Amino acid sequence: MRYGKVIVALFAAAMLLIGYLCVTRFMTSTAQSSIVESTTQQETLQLTVGVSRNEYGFSDVAFLGGNKVWAVGYDGHDPQRMYYSEDAGLNWKAKAILTGGFTLTGITFVTAQEGWAVGNNGTIVHTRNGGETWEQIKRPTESDLNEVQFATSQVGYIAGMTEWGYEILRTVDGGQNWQKVYEELKGGYVFQIALHGEKIAVAAINDDHLVRTEDGGVTWRPVDISLPGAASVVFTSDGTGWLVGRKGSFYRSTDQGRTWQIPDNLPQSLLSHNWSSIDFSDEKKRHGSRH
Repeated sequence: MRYGKVIVALFAAAMLLIGYLCVTRFMTSTAQSSIVESTTQQETLQLTVGVSRNEYGFSDVAFLGGNKVWAVGYDGHDPQRMYYSEDAGLNWKAKAILTGGFTLTGITFVTAQEGWAVGNNGTIVHTRNGGETWEQIKRPTESDLNEVQFATSQVGYIAGMTEWGYEILRTVDGGQNWQKVYEELKGGYVFQIALHGEKIAVAAINDDHLVRTEDGGVTWRPVDISLPGAASVVFTSDGTGWLVGRKGSFYRSTDQGRTWQIPDNLPQSLLSHNWSSIDFSDEKKRHGSRH
């Protein structure tokens, strides 16, 4: 099973606020997920029911708040589809999207109204009305794009695989023009990009290392940390970073991604799984997946 994007979507709320940590965990073979809560006083395990939607083949999801979720992937029938839920993923509706026949694999929303999705052969689509309509943006690359993140309605990043390696591109005009800001001419995969403001970005590459920029992609430096895995990375609005990966990797950064540590009071049960993704719908909710 390939790390990186969420292959199936099981949705359960997971709370995280100062003194405690809750993380949703789910598998591809069951509709049951676990929420694990850690406090400074005790460790509690609570089982809750999740929802499996294997038939949609989700590769990425975007939480808009208010139980609204958009997802992309391939259901085995029509590559020109996206999926929308108004009840946090319990039920889904398919929406036809013109992509030129290419599958969409990554999606993000910077507001409840404005979002972008990317896919194979450099495909990019954009919405300004919460997903009611989507328009194609001129392809800036022929790479198979898998990741898209926007800090504002104007500044964003996309990433994908080239013939010989992988690349990251950046826009400062809402996706009308893109500039290549990072490239590796060797086999690899940009699992995820996390943004804090318009200048700071951290990319998780190959599930084994991070690169970071604090000048809008002009220069990138490897993060000096020994990680057994680095599949997924995100930032909260205050610059706190969260990172998960294989071999139980679970880290937090309090300095905008410069350094990473295992959080205090983290349940040992979280350190025994291969984690593929972590995301959040607001400052208090975290969503994660494991294999």
